[in-house]
Amino acid sequence: MQKKEDGEVDKVFVTGCLSERYKPDLQKEIPNVDQYFGTTELPSLLKALGADYKHELIGERLTTTPKNYAYLKIAEGCDRPCSFCAIPLMRGKHKSTPIEDLVIEAEKLAANGVKELVLIAQDLTYYGLDLYKKRNLAELLENLVKVDGIEWIRLHYAFPTGFPMDVLEVMNREPKVCNYLDIPLQHISDDILKSMRRGTTKEKTTKLLKAFRKEVPHMTIRTTLIVGYPGETEEHYQELKEWVREMRFERLGCFTYSHEENTHAFNLVDDVPRRGKATAC
Repeated sequence: MQKKEDGEVDKVFVTGCLSERYKPDLQKEIPNVDQYFGTTELPSLLKALGADYKHELIGERLTTTPKNYAYLKIAEGCDRPCSFCAIPLMRGKHKSTPIEDLVIEAEKLAANGVKELVLIAQDLTYYGLDLYKKRNLAELLENLVKVDGIEWIRLHYAFPTGFPMDVLEVMNREPKVCNYLDIPLQHISDDILKSMRRGTTKEKTTKLLKAFRKEVPHMTIRTTLIVGYPGETEEHYQELKEWVREMRFERLGCFTYSHEENTHAFNLVDDVPRRGKATAC
């Protein structure tokens, strides 16, 4: 904002998740921002910049990753009811990108030297249900492996409930699809999973992971866990620790629970001390 006041910047626009969720508050607190744009307001942003929407999107995508790999977002938003998550409030409902559009983007990335595609979404598992009335991640993979120049395809952020098992068959059959899966599980205690509204149980989750390793013996599994969720006791935490030892994940990230307003869990008492959360991680 100082550069605008000094005349070095003509206008200041703010866009993204923060604008989507808190636009009215931001407009009051930082009124000298010229305009705020939410996560789905790209056409309005381009119009404000005097750019042609269709023309600008036809152009070459600029990547910020090293040249050898790029993220390929296959869907936006999320329909899951997880109690702790504010993503649906910021990104809206799940919306899959058509297979043909993703193949075109992959071809353009490959033409620019990209060798590895990292498929991302708020929920890979749900891909295709809105467009094709079925979970269609396997068919998407079968189309992407045909793109010349792409040598590896990696899957990030798959939800455990309803995971399409035909993906494992493609993973085994297609050498371009890495034997790798990022599947955030968040917790394993049935009490906590129920409160988190994850739609699964310890038994179902354990069975799913064992099926992964049976079908794809050399699969690398990465997960993320949340500690310090409201109501989590020492017993719940110890159960989680023992289960992690049993599952022996190749990669694991641990996060402390964050009390997000307007989520279902925000109505619960954030009763795990901050120091206890940090120590648990």
